[in-house]
Amino acid sequence: MLALTSVNSCNACSYAHARAALTEGLDENEIDALLSGHFEACPKEEQPTLLYAQHWDEVEGNVD
Repeated sequence: MLALTSVNSCNACSYAHARAALTEGLDENEIDALLSGHFEACPKEEQPTLLYAQHWDEVEGNVD
């Protein structure tokens, strides 16, 4: 959800998802990176999924 929130730039969503991420054990640096759309620190096997979700949100479901 943090990956999508980085596209939407909704303050309420960013806050809610960041709090949930903290509860799940992510640290502030990881959260900041995800909210900035940077996935380099994520596991390599998760990066394609995060990039696809981000692209899907950017084009409002009209993926190419």
